[in-house]
Amino acid sequence: MLFLAVFCGFLAENQLEHKIEKDREKQYMISLLEDLHIDTVELQGEYQLGEQQRAVADTLIEAINNQEPTSDNIKKIYLLSANSTRVVSVGFQNRTSSQLKNSGGMRLFQIPSLAIGKMKKYVMV
Repeated sequence: MLFLAVFCGFLAENQLEHKIEKDREKQYMISLLEDLHIDTVELQGEYQLGEQQRAVADTLIEAINNQEPTSDNIKKIYLLSANSTRVVSVGFQNRTSSQLKNSGGMRLFQIPSLAIGKMKKYVMV
């Protein structure tokens, strides 16, 4: 009887551990999706900034090559050059991938290709 009680306790604990790991996997996937959404929004904004800077640079090149060097044109060239030198940079979110890497959480993913192959190249070192 004691053996049966201990065995049933072991099974219950095992089931509870599996449920906890599944819940943790879902939380990590939601967090990864949020990181991806933040990165996508930031990339779109930086892309638009890059497109604006490209248009400013085109206008600057056209002003330098095709306009007479009057004082108004020199001011225009100066302003365009100041506005065309902004650096476009993107900082990617790596909070979830770092947490997964440091805690050994990759083992939680049920799809083996996600845990082993495909995620490794996205984890920031």
